[in-house]
Amino acid sequence: MSQNTEGTILTTANQGHGQVDSAVDQNNQGTQEGQNNQQTEGSPSPGWLSGVSAEYRDKIGSEYKTVTDFAKEALAWKEKASQPMPEKPGEGATAAEVEAYRKTMGIPVDTAGYEIERSEFIDDSGDADLRKAFLDANLDSSQAKAIYALIADKAKQGIAAIEKANKDAHEKAEKALKEQLQGDYEKTVADAGKAFARFGTQADIEYLNKTGLGNDPGIIMMFARIQNAIGGDSVIPGQGPAGPQLSEAKARFPNSPMMHG
Repeated sequence: MSQNTEGTILTTANQGHGQVDSAVDQNNQGTQEGQNNQQTEGSPSPGWLSGVSAEYRDKIGSEYKTVTDFAKEALAWKEKASQPMPEKPGEGATAAEVEAYRKTMGIPVDTAGYEIERSEFIDDSGDADLRKAFLDANLDSSQAKAIYALIADKAKQGIAAIEKANKDAHEKAEKALKEQLQGDYEKTVADAGKAFARFGTQADIEYLNKTGLGNDPGIIMMFARIQNAIGGDSVIPGQGPAGPQLSEAKARFPNSPMMHG
């Protein structure tokens, strides 16, 4: 199944400064569900339906232009329903028997035979797995389409829940960091982003986004300390000609003792 996650404070801190932006594009266009099956409000129904009660008229819809069209379809379903259900081939059945059973039941001969409208929330691997499962379960096309649509909707809901959870975690972590760092917040996040952009890989970005650890204050401050140690002129604190000097961390983050260690 596909995944869609929010970027974190750490992985998006240095955007615009050469860091790979790994946040998944969340502006995917929504699927147009049932567009071809919807009827514009107020559009006329076939004339013969005017004599049918609204309860049944709405169910029948406008796909049957004449009463004869509807009668043909009804008779075809009646004939199909009157046919005895074929017995499912057991072990040792011949290829011809299996093929005949599948044909009678409307089961495709292979996975490509399922006419399923792809969902953006199910990736290629998931789609292939589902089609194989449908075929193994001897589902016909209508059954497969119904189950596929249900799974796609659940995947959509799951992704939306993950995105909301990551967004909430991002906002909560941002608030906590601002309270801890006060005026040093912007500097800390910027420094953390620079260090992460230098040492983090694409796999690291995806992992931090997926797990939400890129919002963890401890991890953000750790990367800020790394940048503090390698990014300035006074990398090694000590004594110069003028005597004892403040460490670079203390000089950069006077309001944040947790950054000095």
